[in-house]
Amino acid sequence: FAVEEYPWVGDLLFSLVPVEKDEWTRMVANSDKLLGSFIYVREGARVKAPAQSCFFLHNEGFEQILHNIIYLEKGAHLDVISGCATGNLVSKGKHVAITETFIKEGASLTFTMIHDWGAGTVVYPRTAVDIEEGGNYISNYIALTSVKRIEAYPVAYLDRKAKAKFNSVIYGRPGSFIDMGARTILNGEKSGSEIISRVVTEESRVISRGYIEGKNQGTRGHMECNGLLLDDRSSIYAVPELEARHIETELSHEASVGRIAGEQLNYLMSRGLEEEKARALIIRGFLEKG
Repeated sequence: FAVEEYPWVGDLLFSLVPVEKDEWTRMVANSDKLLGSFIYVREGARVKAPAQSCFFLHNEGFEQILHNIIYLEKGAHLDVISGCATGNLVSKGKHVAITETFIKEGASLTFTMIHDWGAGTVVYPRTAVDIEEGGNYISNYIALTSVKRIEAYPVAYLDRKAKAKFNSVIYGRPGSFIDMGARTILNGEKSGSEIISRVVTEESRVISRGYIEGKNQGTRGHMECNGLLLDDRSSIYAVPELEARHIETELSHEASVGRIAGEQLNYLMSRGLEEEKARALIIRGFLEKG
């Protein structure tokens, strides 16, 4: 319906995410129906209440194939809360989605994703964001429940004085494989980005990626990856990458992976907490920090 009402929307499809990127983008391109969400905020509009969206796998083995477009005109402001979930009796399914986001001059978007997939669900989002001069984009990605596989590596292209921040909080539950991160390309002068991730693994494997490329003067980028291993059957693989392509860019990163400190656990237990409650409190504090 969006393409019919706003013909220019058709020109946006696959303008940021190439059709031939991988098998999942080709799957979306070859889908019989054009399904997905379209969010459009007109110039100067400031939406006070958060907009809500939800993607739901309602049947066992259901394949959800989507192409989403978000478009904020000059000076617009919007907060979005998106929930992705499966039904109570659904454990297996597939979610494949392309999301192309356009943030025009001086516009601002905060996009918060909270995932509650089934243990047998595979998730392949392909996301790109174009941020014009003075625009601002904040992504909050939260995944705390079991999932078979997630592969997510959104990319943001920043114009002059544009800002982007990617925050992710990941709890790898037993049997989960999660490969995610973010990529930012600082094209414009004085543009900047942050990529911040906190990861906990329990009998699971998580790959945490980050890439920042500074291509102009006054550009700044920083990334952090902090991981907490709960057992010897887990792994965290941090992949921070920085590429400076201008003499006046400033890029930095820090990463740490460890386990629950024995002294922290002993301290809480000495104050009367049972071991499992003490561990849970430490994990919660780790995920909430920052």
